[in-house]
Amino acid sequence: QQTAQQQEQLATQMGEWAEILTRAGAIRAAADRHRAQQAAERQYQQQEAQHRQWQERYRTLQQQEQTRQNEVLLALRAIAAEQEALQRQREELNGLLQKSAEIKAAGERAQRARAELQEYDRRCSQWQPQERYRQQRQRYWDTEEARLRTRLEERQRYSEAVPAENLDAEIERLQKLQVYRDRVLEKGMERRDFAQTLATRQEESVQRLARLQSDLERLQQEITQTGEEYPPCPLCDRPLSQASWEAVHRKHQAQIRESQSERWLLEQQRQVTACEQDILRQEYRRLEEELKKLPVYLERRGQYQAAHQQQQARAQEIAALAAELAQRLQERDREMGELGAALAALDYDERTHALLRSEVDRYRWVDGRLAELEKAHRQTTKLEEQLAQKQAQAAALHAQKHNPQAAAALATCEAALAQIAYDPEAHAQLRAACADSSPLLAAQNLAIAERQYPTLQQQSQQLQTQVQTLQHQIQQAEQEGQQQAAALAQFPDPAPERAHLEAQQMERRHQLDRCLARLGQLRQAEQQLTQLQHQQQEVTQALQQAKHQEFLHRELDRAFGKNGVQALAVETVLPQLEIEANRLLGQLSDRRLHLRFVTQKGKREDTLDIEIADERGTRPYET
Repeated sequence: QQTAQQQEQLATQMGEWAEILTRAGAIRAAADRHRAQQAAERQYQQQEAQHRQWQERYRTLQQQEQTRQNEVLLALRAIAAEQEALQRQREELNGLLQKSAEIKAAGERAQRARAELQEYDRRCSQWQPQERYRQQRQRYWDTEEARLRTRLEERQRYSEAVPAENLDAEIERLQKLQVYRDRVLEKGMERRDFAQTLATRQEESVQRLARLQSDLERLQQEITQTGEEYPPCPLCDRPLSQASWEAVHRKHQAQIRESQSERWLLEQQRQVTACEQDILRQEYRRLEEELKKLPVYLERRGQYQAAHQQQQARAQEIAALAAELAQRLQERDREMGELGAALAALDYDERTHALLRSEVDRYRWVDGRLAELEKAHRQTTKLEEQLAQKQAQAAALHAQKHNPQAAAALATCEAALAQIAYDPEAHAQLRAACADSSPLLAAQNLAIAERQYPTLQQQSQQLQTQVQTLQHQIQQAEQEGQQQAAALAQFPDPAPERAHLEAQQMERRHQLDRCLARLGQLRQAEQQLTQLQHQQQEVTQALQQAKHQEFLHRELDRAFGKNGVQALAVETVLPQLEIEANRLLGQLSDRRLHLRFVTQKGKREDTLDIEIADERGTRPYET
């Protein structure tokens, strides 16, 4: 089979070479044309290089000449712009020179205004110290008046009439109630003692009744035990007669009824006494509730008396302050009048002085204009010289616009380009034709075919010989195969044993597959275990960080919580703040006001209350 394939490949190759050999003449002609085109293309390349060189030189010379022409034009434009600017400056200076007479007249007026201003400056130097002293004294007197009026108004505000209150009658009534309360208390104590006595008597009556009933029962039992008709005498233990027993029995019955009556009477008295005690307790509580007003009224009467005394003292102080204020006002009027007369003698007016300053400022431009006028004379002469220089420079640049050397060099480049006569389109077509290398490849294949075709013919003959030999060998092998098949028919069939071995092989293969699958599962479990270990480490680290954060949060919560830094700061600062506040209040209120900070700790929040104390008592700050 391999020999047949080689024979087929060899036949295919010989057919290809034979087809190429039949076209040998055309292939050689095409290759010759392609080589001629390549030679022509190399000549075009030389022309292209020369053409590019002269063209670049021509472009460079042209750019240089254009650059020089542009520079000359720019220089001419710059000179023209400078000439125009110089002309504008000369026109501006001419406009200023035309106003020279007006500027000089304004300068004379400015000198006169400066002289008057100097005179007023001299007067101002004398007037200002006295005016400052007058203003200082005026501020002093205004402050003094404000101070005295403030003190007077303050004393008048605090000296308002104290409202009279009808406290004496109420206090007298409450004092009578207090006496009545004491009597009620005494009555209650008396009723309590009487109730205790009734309880004692009732207990004794109960005991006596029980004793009588016990004696009577004992006598009845003795009759039963002794079998006698009548029991013995409870006093002398002698037998009793019927009359004596009846007398004893009646006496015991009478004593029992008397004890029961006494017990009922005592119970009624106890109930009445308890009712009286309840009434007395209610009356006592009512009196106590009403008598709570007595200390308040007593305190208010004391405050009223103290306020009345303070009012009288303040009235005297107000009269003294009013007299002092009137005296100080007279002194102020006298002193301010003397200072005003001294200032009027200087004959100085701030408005006139300000007008003179504004007039001098209005003529301040004159100095600048005079300096500009002098400078304009100098600049006019200088501008004339500069204009003459610019005209000479412009004439020289106009002469430089034409360059014969550059024109000759450009003409030389144009002649060289015309002599080369390079055709880009023909070169492009020839380059495209040379790019097709198929004629050369065909010529190479022709040379290969001419060399290898005889060799292939020899190989073909050798293969035919080998094919014949192989066919003969195949016939011999078939005969030997038939002989071996006849010999094998005499041996037993190995198919059952082979099937058994194949089954064992299949079972072993299944076991191998299961082992490999188990190995894959174990490896996957190992990877998962490794990942879980990494995750456990990460979770442990995160847990440690969370515990650390929790510890920090607890510390921060404790530090900034109810009993933390803020509470400590409040407990530390509040006493100092209370002392400082009382010091300032004492200075402002003449020691009449006093405050106190009261802190109360609650379950959820702490509260801070402020209490104010003065002549009217202690009260919360909100009221």
